[in-house]
Amino acid sequence: MGFDFDESSHEKPGKPPYDELKQVLAKSPAVLGPLDMGYLTHNPNHKHQGGADHFVLAHKIEKDEIYFHDPEGFPNVQLPLKQMELAWES
Repeated sequence: MGFDFDESSHEKPGKPPYDELKQVLAKSPAVLGPLDMGYLTHNPNHKHQGGADHFVLAHKIEKDEIYFHDPEGFPNVQLPLKQMELAWES
């Protein structure tokens, strides 16, 4: 399809690698996941989706928020990094 990608994973417990992710997002968007949909609080149904794996397309981290496109029908949403950490850990 005319594009390349790099795959990486972070297996250390604790805080997600936001510094590394900021460097990646300076060059291109990044697919994040699997994330626990129960912690993606921008979705009004998140309380009923706990335990479901989900993937989003991140495009920016600014201050204490991450901006991403959620293919579940939520384009260009933002979430506090602390909330994303919960979704990422699960």
